[in-house]
Amino acid sequence: MADKAELLDRYVSAFARDGESKSCQEESGSNKNSNSGLDTAKLDSLLEKTLLKGMGAAKSLTKRESEILRLIVSGMTNKEIARKLCRAQRTVEYHRNRLMCKLKTRNMAELVKCAISMGMC
Repeated sequence: MADKAELLDRYVSAFARDGESKSCQEESGSNKNSNSGLDTAKLDSLLEKTLLKGMGAAKSLTKRESEILRLIVSGMTNKEIARKLCRAQRTVEYHRNRLMCKLKTRNMAELVKCAISMGMC
């Protein structure tokens, strides 16, 4: 069986291909996505849980962590962030590490993906 992230990716891809909103599917009485055969109600629930989880994580971030996360997502390096915030580069690295621990990410790519799913950018 596919994991949750894969199901979510398949759902989003299928939805984008169809170009139909959920309301259009409901009007036709269909509860299946035409291209993927996935149960949209189940996937909507998964999507909602994923977004709510991200919102909960976002609430646990300090103002400074949120600010640094936005700057990371915008593509700035630790050195650039440090200059912009008038802080030491090591301080920015500390905040980045705290972000990765709080959001349970292992690398920068996951951190950015998490930020995007939380609506931070």
